[in-house]
Amino acid sequence: MGEIVVTDAQVKFLMREYNKSGKLEMSSIKAGMTRKTGRKYLDRGVFPGEVAQVHNWRTRKDPFDEVTEEIESLLELSPGLEAKTIFGYLQEQYPDKFSEGQLRTLQRKVKNWRIKSGKEKEIFFPQNIPPGKYLQADWVDLNKLNITIRGAPYSHKICHFVLPYSNWEWGSICRSESLLSLQNGLQETLYYSGKAPGFLQTDNSSAATHRVKKDESERDFNEDYKKLLRYYNMKPQKININAPNENGDVESKNGHLKRQIKQQLMLRGSKDFESVEEYEKFLHSVFEKSNKNKKEKLKEELKYMHEIPQKPYPSYQALNCFVGKGSTIRVKKVTYSVPSRLIGETLRAHAYETHIDLFYKNEKLITLIRKLGDRGSSVDYRHLIYSLLRKPGAFACYKYKEEMFPTINFRKFYDRLIKNSNERKAAILYLQTLKLATEVTECEVDSALEQLLEGDGEKLTLDALKELLNLSAHTQEDLSQPEPDLGAYDSLFLSEREYKNVSNN
Repeated sequence: MGEIVVTDAQVKFLMREYNKSGKLEMSSIKAGMTRKTGRKYLDRGVFPGEVAQVHNWRTRKDPFDEVTEEIESLLELSPGLEAKTIFGYLQEQYPDKFSEGQLRTLQRKVKNWRIKSGKEKEIFFPQNIPPGKYLQADWVDLNKLNITIRGAPYSHKICHFVLPYSNWEWGSICRSESLLSLQNGLQETLYYSGKAPGFLQTDNSSAATHRVKKDESERDFNEDYKKLLRYYNMKPQKININAPNENGDVESKNGHLKRQIKQQLMLRGSKDFESVEEYEKFLHSVFEKSNKNKKEKLKEELKYMHEIPQKPYPSYQALNCFVGKGSTIRVKKVTYSVPSRLIGETLRAHAYETHIDLFYKNEKLITLIRKLGDRGSSVDYRHLIYSLLRKPGAFACYKYKEEMFPTINFRKFYDRLIKNSNERKAAILYLQTLKLATEVTECEVDSALEQLLEGDGEKLTLDALKELLNLSAHTQEDLSQPEPDLGAYDSLFLSEREYKNVSNN
C-alpha cells in the first residue's frame, strides 16, 4: 500500500490541536494521520506543499512531437487558430495517425505555445474614479422578467444611471433607447440626487451620437443631446466602440439591478401591477433600498457636484409638421394620420416618448399615441373613415390598408366579405362597419363580429351587426354610389357674386 497523502489543511489542524493539548497521538488521530506522520511534520515545521516535488516531466511520448514545427508555423501565421481546428487539419494531412483521444494533448500544447510565444493580451487598468466627476448611463431590457399591467405583458426598458464613485444609482421606465428616454432618465436622476456631476458618459447609442460619415465608424454627439447637457452644465463623454468595460460601473450594475428587481418581485409574490404608476413606485423602492447603504459616500460625492436649474428641461422635442393630402404627417420618420380638416396646414408637434401633442397657433388640437421605433406608420381609421366612404374604390389598394383592421375579427370579417361578394360591395360594407365602430365602441363591434363569423355567410350584413349591437337596423342596405353634386364645379365658371346668387336660390 502506498503512502497516504497528507494535505496542508491536515497539518495546520494537527499543529492547532497539538498546541492546545500537547498530546501527539490524539492530535494526529484527529488530523487523520498516524502518530509517526504527525511527529514528522511537527519536527519539520513545514507543510506538504512546501516539500512536494514539482512534476515537470512527461509520463509518455508526445504524439505530436513529429509535427511540432508544423503546428507552430500554423499558429505563427494565424495566432487565433483553435486547437480543434488544427487537430482536424492534422487528421486530414496524416490519415489514421491521430485519434480523437489526443485532442486534449494538442490543446495543452497550443496553450503552452501561446503562453511562451503568443501575442500580448490587452491589459485592463483599474481606475480611481474621482468623486462627483462622472455619471454613467445605459439601458437595461427587463422584458425577460415578464412584468404585466392588469394581466397584459408590459414591454419596457430602464434608463439606468450610476455615480461610479459612490455607486448610487437611479433609473426610469422607458420604451426604447431614444434621446427622450435618456433625457427623461437624466432629469429624474439629477432631481433625485439633488446635483449634477461634470460629465455624462454613455456608449455610442444613436440616442446620443451619430455617424460623422456614412462609410466610417467615427461618431459625434447629436446637437439636441449637447443642448440638453449644456442646460445642466454637463459635458458629454462616450466610450470607445465595442468597449463596454469603459462604462464598467453601470454595465456591472445592470445585471445586479435585474437580480434585485427579480428578488423583490419574489418577495412581493406577483409580477402583475394595477398600473404603470404602481410599477414605477415599486421600482423606486428597489432603488431606494439599493442606495440605503451608500448615503455617506453620496454625501461626499455631492460636495464635488454642482447645482441644477429648478425648472426641468422640456421633456419633448418640438418640430413643425405639414399635413399632406393623405391627411398624414411625418414625425421622426414615422407617418401618423390626423383629422382631414387639417389638410394643408402646418402644425407644431411636441413629441414626447409615449405621445405626440399637436398644436395650431399655440392651441392644442389632438394627442396621438407615439409609435415605438423610428420607422413605419400609425394610421387611425377614425380620421379617414368618412373620406373612404365617399371614395370606397380607394380602399382596395390603399397604402395603409392593413392598418384599417384594428383587430383580427375585423380582418376575418373583410376576408369573408371578399369571398362572398365582389370587392366593391365588400369594401363598402366593411367601411360602414368601421364607421359603426366610431359611433359605438371598437370593442363592442369586435365582439359582435366574432358572433357573426361563427354563423353562416348569409348573416354578414350591417343589419345583422346592428341587431347584435341593439341598434335600429335598416331593412335594406344602400350599396349604391351617391349622385355627385356638380354644382361645385359650375361655380368654377361663375363670378363670386353670381355664385352667391345661385347658392341663395
